[in-house]
Amino acid sequence: MTSDLQNRVALYIKNIVTDGYMLTDLQQMTDLPVVPNQYGNCNFPIAMFIFSCMEFLGSLVSETPIPNRAGATRDRIWAYIELTFENRIQEFQQHRATFIDIFRHGLMHEFFAKNAGISRHHTELFGISQEGKLVLDADQFHQIFRDSCNRLKSLMDSSEELTQRIADRYLALQRYNFNEFPSGVLSQSTTYTRASGATGPSGPISFTTTATPSFPPDEADS
Repeated sequence: MTSDLQNRVALYIKNIVTDGYMLTDLQQMTDLPVVPNQYGNCNFPIAMFIFSCMEFLGSLVSETPIPNRAGATRDRIWAYIELTFENRIQEFQQHRATFIDIFRHGLMHEFFAKNAGISRHHTELFGISQEGKLVLDADQFHQIFRDSCNRLKSLMDSSEELTQRIADRYLALQRYNFNEFPSGVLSQSTTYTRASGATGPSGPISFTTTATPSFPPDEADS
C-alpha cells in the first residue's frame, strides 16, 4: 500500500515537477515568436531541456533500476519513451540506434547536434535538410513530450505500483544527493534565496528513508 510520504512525493512529481517546472518552462520557451533563419528561436534549449526531463523521468519509471554506467542515459530516455509515448514510439524507433547520440549527446556535450539540425515550426518530428542531414523539430518534440506527461499522470493515477516506484526512486536520489553533497560543502559566506527542491504540496519531503540510490549521475553517456 502506498504510504502518505509516497503519495506526497507522487503529487510533487505530477503537479510541481512535471506540470510546474518542466511544462511551464517549456511553454515559456515555445511561446517566443519564431523568426525563420534568425537567432533567438530557442531551438537548442527546447530540445536539450526535453532530453533532460525525459532522462530524469525515465530514471523514475524504468521497470528495473538503471545504475550508473555507460549507456545509462540512453536506457533511461528509452524507458520513458516506451512507457509514455503511445502511438508516437514508431517515429523514434526509426532512429533508435542514433538519435540520442546525435541530438542529446551532441547538444549536451558539443553544443551542436552531431551532423544534424534542430528546427522550429515544421510539421514532422524528424525531417531531412537540403544537405541530407537529419533534423529534429523542437515544437513537435515539445508537443509529444507534453502529451507524454499527461499519459504519465494518468498511469500514476491508475497504478499504485508505478506511484510507489516513482516515489521510492525520487527519495533515493534525494538521499544520495543529501549524503554526497551536504550543506557544509557549500561556502557559508553568501546567503542564498530558497531554491527549488524536495518540497511537496503538503510540506517538506523527509530524506529519512532506507531506500538506496539506483541512479547516481552518469560518469559516461556513451
